[in-house]
Amino acid sequence: MKYIHTHREDYVMAFYKKLNILQPRDIIPDDIARSLHIFIKYHDKPSNFQCIGRYKAIMLQQGLTKEEERLHFFHELGHLLRHSGSQLFMPNEFIELQEWDANHFQFYAAMPWHMMRTFDFQSSNIVEDLSESFKVPPAFAEKKLAFVLHKTREYHAHLNYAYYYKTVHPSEEQLIADKQAYYEKQND
Repeated sequence: MKYIHTHREDYVMAFYKKLNILQPRDIIPDDIARSLHIFIKYHDKPSNFQCIGRYKAIMLQQGLTKEEERLHFFHELGHLLRHSGSQLFMPNEFIELQEWDANHFQFYAAMPWHMMRTFDFQSSNIVEDLSESFKVPPAFAEKKLAFVLHKTREYHAHLNYAYYYKTVHPSEEQLIADKQAYYEKQND
């Protein structure tokens, strides 16, 4: 299955490689946080992060399932790794941009493609297998699977279009050669 990953996925792959995270079972939020000197705390408020000088913490909302907690962790980790400044002093548009980026970081970090590609996408249990292996909610695994399948279909559609375009619209050199051959036949 051919899949072209995004720059954000390249970032996640390099990040995991640096931490020696090679398989889904290696994606352990506590270990990731520890290696980055980030504390994980729990509180009764929505999940967020704190960064005060060298002190960094991900504050996870209490009462979440383990799978939801994992997704919240990756969202907040995206903020800590990729953003700076306090959202209290930012324009709404910039806050929205940071949230969009953190959501995408979560999407790629929770289930990175370079680990997904070893799964059997034809299996009738693929969503359950992905959900269980990556420890994410089934709805999240299904959304990520749909995304990957869409991107692979998009890639193949692009290849088909490129092939069609080249056969219907030959290169300029080919057009000139065809015209020359036509005129030579006419003059014979």
